[in-house]
Amino acid sequence: MDDIEVTVSGLSELQDKLERLAGETSRAIVKDGLSQGGEALRGAMQLNTSASFTGEPARVAAQQSSWSKSTRMESDLSGRVRVAPKGSLVDLHVSRGKGRQPKGRIYRRSLAYLIKLAEFGSSGGKDRGSIKHSMPMTKGFEMYKNALLERVIDVIKSHLPMDSE
Repeated sequence: MDDIEVTVSGLSELQDKLERLAGETSRAIVKDGLSQGGEALRGAMQLNTSASFTGEPARVAAQQSSWSKSTRMESDLSGRVRVAPKGSLVDLHVSRGKGRQPKGRIYRRSLAYLIKLAEFGSSGGKDRGSIKHSMPMTKGFEMYKNALLERVIDVIKSHLPMDSE
């Protein structure tokens, strides 16, 4: 299997320009770039995850409100974006008493739990294989990571002042 290589050029010039700006200004520019890149990542997760499921889980995963996004700055020039599934499915289920729920209890399945099963698989039991191990979030990120990085860089470049050196 061939290794995947990503080459990004011009980042040192971007970093130099950001370092020359005041701390709060460069922080705001980087945070905006990361936030918009996170929005694109959320869209990629919606698209790829909803394609991995069928029925109600696919409909719920395709909704933007089923995904959370947070952007946290760690310093003036670096930060972290977290995209995660949230919420429960609408359909009610009756427990068979094989897991955490007592037999006969009515409950809702969590979207995060279903995506976790698809991403990592189950630990076994009678229902093993009921949700295929498709790794929707990993594949979604791998498929769109170059476009997401370009989005972040383009947003940062658009905020930086143009100077002729």
